[in-house]
Amino acid sequence: MKRTLLVFLLAICSAWAEPFVEKVYVANYLGNFISILDVESNTILGYVDNNGFDITHPIHLLITPDAKKCYIVADFSDAVYIIDTAQDKIVGSLNTNGFPFYFPQAMLIPLQGQRGYVNNQNAPGGGSVSIFDITTDTVIGYVNTNGFPFDVPTEMEINPSDEKIYVTNFNGAGSGNVSIIDVATETVTGYVNDPFNLISNPTHISFISDTKSYVVDYGGNSVTIIDTQADMVTANVDDSSFPFDGPYKCFERFPADIVLVGNLNSDKVSVIDADTDTVIQYVTGTFSEPTGIHFDDDEDVAYIANYGSNTLSIVDLQTLMEIPPPIDGLPDFPFLTPVDLEEVVSIALPPASLVGKAMRDTFSSQVDLINRISWQSNDPLSNIESYQIYRDAALTDLIGTVPSGGNLLYDDHNRTPGSVSTYYVVSVSENGVVSDFAFVSVSQ
Repeated sequence: MKRTLLVFLLAICSAWAEPFVEKVYVANYLGNFISILDVESNTILGYVDNNGFDITHPIHLLITPDAKKCYIVADFSDAVYIIDTAQDKIVGSLNTNGFPFYFPQAMLIPLQGQRGYVNNQNAPGGGSVSIFDITTDTVIGYVNTNGFPFDVPTEMEINPSDEKIYVTNFNGAGSGNVSIIDVATETVTGYVNDPFNLISNPTHISFISDTKSYVVDYGGNSVTIIDTQADMVTANVDDSSFPFDGPYKCFERFPADIVLVGNLNSDKVSVIDADTDTVIQYVTGTFSEPTGIHFDDDEDVAYIANYGSNTLSIVDLQTLMEIPPPIDGLPDFPFLTPVDLEEVVSIALPPASLVGKAMRDTFSSQVDLINRISWQSNDPLSNIESYQIYRDAALTDLIGTVPSGGNLLYDDHNRTPGSVSTYYVVSVSENGVVSDFAFVSVSQ
């Protein structure tokens, strides 16, 4: 048997998956418990089983990419607890391993990494950021500040390419600033340049696009714009018609056509047009110290946690009006100072490094023209069960399925000389979530 291999130029593209929301966890700061919201019926199903763990003042929630675990940042406990989302039960906490937490406030996990990060507001020296291994749930050290110390870090956000982490410092440089962490080296490289001294006491940061983020400045009653390519403050969001008053956090609807900002002092929710960087109105409704916000794009609504009234408001995102009545969980499962919301949602990342090869298999007088496509897993948590190969971008013409545990390749036989074939490959998670496709074209 004689085989001749020909390799041709190819094109590759991939995108993020559309998540599937099952339920939403709600942290109750003074209640020391986590509520479970069913987004289909807008009812509270119950509380997460604390299982004997003392989660004093849960302030932040974060789901893992495979949705099997949800982390609870509890600042007064100096701990991060772990919910088994299948059981709705706390099963343990992060092993600090000699690297203790100090009044932790927030955490993040890069989508394509195996490490997570937790900021510590009261750590010696002004603050710190812990590094932990997601697979072992063990803290392995702190980010190297490299001469650029944190100072009461409040929030963190990572850029869409998972290269840089931005940390808001409430007291940085005497008033406030934003640290930049290089993810590859886990080292602070400096601070965001603020030539106009617009940042005073930042409490939150959110990416609005690949190159723009908003920093919520509680002390300055403002939202500041950062050009994240230049790492420079450029201006404040224009709130001249609808001023901020005690802005606490901002939440983007991605792609960010609108951004919602909760104002603790005025009990209002500001609406920012992300294209013009202008506050265009307040959400119509009655709120009380609005803190956490969750967007449910399937239903085209947002849920807003009202810390002051122990309720969740539902906002219609088309009309930007509250849909009464608010959710209170009464009589069986009331809230007590809800502060943060996190959807229990798994995602599937598309396959990486998709390659196409045109092959010729010759045996006797028979010639089989074969298109071979191969790829690599893009799944750090082993959440993918299989890969599906389609001939069309609409994903209607399925030609093969490859299990994740074997060789990640597929051979398409009996191709026509001179033909060009395009293949669309998706990842399928253990619970059936399908990624967006990566595609490759192969010429014979």
